[in-house]
Amino acid sequence: MKDFLSKGNIKQSIFFISGPLAFLLYCFYQYKMTGFYFAFSIAQDGWYREFMFPFLSFFRSGDFATQFNSIYTILIIVFAICFRKRLPISLNALVIFSLLLPLCSGSIISMTRFISVIFPLFLIISMQTNLLKTKYLLLILILLLHFTTFYWWITNNPISF
Repeated sequence: MKDFLSKGNIKQSIFFISGPLAFLLYCFYQYKMTGFYFAFSIAQDGWYREFMFPFLSFFRSGDFATQFNSIYTILIIVFAICFRKRLPISLNALVIFSLLLPLCSGSIISMTRFISVIFPLFLIISMQTNLLKTKYLLLILILLLHFTTFYWWITNNPISF
């Protein structure tokens, strides 16, 4: 405990206070502008977002884009589970949290955006495709599928989400 509160440890840890301090200042700013400290969470209602169990987010709407995004996300989750042993625990935690946290919002609309930046999954895909003889055909197919996921986002919601 004595080392924990040492001057050197506190000095090195002071940089981490900037994140929570910026968040508190942001909440105070929102309170001054709107009367609510957490106005950002209230604004999420406009995008039909509400806190819920992650797997209840799938197939909530009947439109084709939501159905496609639900299937795409489920396939990515299955892929992540199947190849979980190829990554260290820290990258597996990154993948799990990167998938489950957005799903807790109750909306699947932006999941293609969230999936596109989960780099450990794409590391696994690249390792697997390098072993195949038809890797260029598979890469073109994956690229086309990825562009397809953004098609409905661009045509249905060009400025939002």
